[in-house]
Amino acid sequence: AVAAIAASDMLEAGTQASMPGAERKDHTPGDPAIISVLVAEFDIDKGSVIRAQYPSPLDATEDALAELMLPEGAHNHEADWTYFAIRPMLRRDHSADAPVPVDAYVFRSGDGGQAAPSPSGVEGAWAPYCAGEALVLGLEVGDGGARALVLQAGRAEKLRSNLHSELQYTVLQDDFVSCYAEDGSAIGFHFRSHEAQRAFSERIESALPDFDDGSLPDPALLNSSFLSSANGSGSGIFLAQMVDARARSTPGSPILDFPRAAEPLVWVLNLVCTRKDKRIRRGAEVKAIAVATTDRFLHAYKPVLVQAMKRMLADSAAATDSSATAASTALERAVAGADSSLAARAVAAKVFEALLTMDLLALTLPSPLERQVDRLLGACATPLMYGGAMRPPAILSASAIWAGSVISVRIPTNMEPEEVADARVSLLVRTFGKFVPQIQRALLNYERVLFIGQSQRASTVCAHVLAAPLLVSPPLQGLLRRTFPYANLTSLAFLETPAFIAGVTNPMFSCKTGWWDLLCDVDTGKVLRAPVPIPPPNNSVVAEAETAAEVILGSRLVAGVEAQLPEGWVREICRERVRHLIAIGGAALAENEPEIGTPVPEQLASALLVAPSADVRVALRAARRNAGLSRAIRAAAMTAIHPSSLPSSLPSSHGVRAAVERLRGLRGRCSDGRAFAAGGVFSGGG
Repeated sequence: AVAAIAASDMLEAGTQASMPGAERKDHTPGDPAIISVLVAEFDIDKGSVIRAQYPSPLDATEDALAELMLPEGAHNHEADWTYFAIRPMLRRDHSADAPVPVDAYVFRSGDGGQAAPSPSGVEGAWAPYCAGEALVLGLEVGDGGARALVLQAGRAEKLRSNLHSELQYTVLQDDFVSCYAEDGSAIGFHFRSHEAQRAFSERIESALPDFDDGSLPDPALLNSSFLSSANGSGSGIFLAQMVDARARSTPGSPILDFPRAAEPLVWVLNLVCTRKDKRIRRGAEVKAIAVATTDRFLHAYKPVLVQAMKRMLADSAAATDSSATAASTALERAVAGADSSLAARAVAAKVFEALLTMDLLALTLPSPLERQVDRLLGACATPLMYGGAMRPPAILSASAIWAGSVISVRIPTNMEPEEVADARVSLLVRTFGKFVPQIQRALLNYERVLFIGQSQRASTVCAHVLAAPLLVSPPLQGLLRRTFPYANLTSLAFLETPAFIAGVTNPMFSCKTGWWDLLCDVDTGKVLRAPVPIPPPNNSVVAEAETAAEVILGSRLVAGVEAQLPEGWVREICRERVRHLIAIGGAALAENEPEIGTPVPEQLASALLVAPSADVRVALRAARRNAGLSRAIRAAAMTAIHPSSLPSSLPSSHGVRAAVERLRGLRGRCSDGRAFAAGGVFSGGG
């Protein structure tokens, strides 16, 4: 039964869930991918401040880091955890979001003008645009999500171009970029420096939505494995893919290529604690310590941070005891702050050294096939037995040395490509119950999803946010690039990200209906859709009633969680729904027989007109906004039209059986002689 389950799912999974450590940058053999350790505290005179970053500062402003490490309402809780990622929007001073000075040009074929590289190898030259005027280029980001490049001279608007699919924002020189306006004309912008160009380009990169450029992978991949490929599908896409045939045909075309899918995100695990003491000014102090790493199992480092926080609070209490009176003068407070920074750096160094004592590369890891089989076994509704007990989880043990003591660290070996920390889809089901399918549909529709917990700890909100991508991934990928587990009012740059998934605790966000499309209230367990303006904006998602399949899905998830079915089963139920939508959407697209060369939006719109069911309409409407889903549906349609593109054979049963035998000595069988996954999708005799 195990071999049958694994063999039938190998093609469907395509890319095996990998050990997160495979994403690491180069480090000393055996060392975990720890980038930095940070210490922050709330200073009554200065506000949230970073006291130390060891061994080197992160590529982000200290003000932004301090605000994320000391979440709103932290003083109301004795301890709390938060997660966040280092992104381009944290790497700059947001005062730089103001328009930047540029010189503008328009490309004219066969005309005289400024010598510069052409946008697509076309003969011609750049002619000055609004010559003699002081021009500035800005990026407009509205509450409703409208995004546009705006060229101004003083208060007069000279040019406006929405960020459309044919924008083709291209770096031609270090300080010169070009793009296409909506009327098809090529516009060039000459920045004052390379640094100014790069900073503005990062803003463009973070604000650009994902577009389906009509490209498909190699024919050998046009099967269900494409649907879960970490590189072939999902919302992450290189800007180089958004070029037309002219630019693609130009050898060495210097298209701006942001490594969004190549470079792993740097994630930060943060512990914040409050120590109340009447002898301290205002009666309490708030401190935080965090670790930044490219490892997605960063929750495993919690025991080390807990010990470090105990040390910090104990040292602070001892310092308070040794002082008869609190520092009162400005000089005394400055000296105290300097001492605090030195002590913070010492603790950060000690944490860093403790984490480096873990030899993760020496652990005996299961093979990719073993991890795949283990994931399938975890999706079985009927528990597999191992010596009369539940089968062991896919966890390996490591050790960190702290102050001469050994701290046990548990490392998960089987994480999904879009999984961070100890995310649990079952948590979403317990909180939102029958509304979970609405959250899943919002993610498929490429909408802005905001989780809010006004009376919750930040850690609770973070847990819900990190679980949300797993509602659709796999098979879809790229959601982590637009996931913000914790955000606040001091840094609203995340609003620039299309289709973000974010978590907040400030009630002010619930009033800003233009900032989100779906609001998920963790306090009440209900979801609220933002009101749609009349008339609705172009390409907006029409709020369609729940389909019968979504009602069944919600009931099935609630019943499964109440019956204490494993997390793997809950995830498989959600995956089954997404795969079903891709399959029926692809079938509808194939039956419509689109002509070769027809633009993707027209293909989807044409198929939508003759959609035979509500679920097909849901799939095709979502694909019109979600490029990852669109590519998956078109790949499924191509597979239906050209079945010969499927691989000739499945993995051998011998290889699967060998993997099962090696799966940590597991000799499992189902108690009733059958194995079930996802309600009977996979079954076989034991």
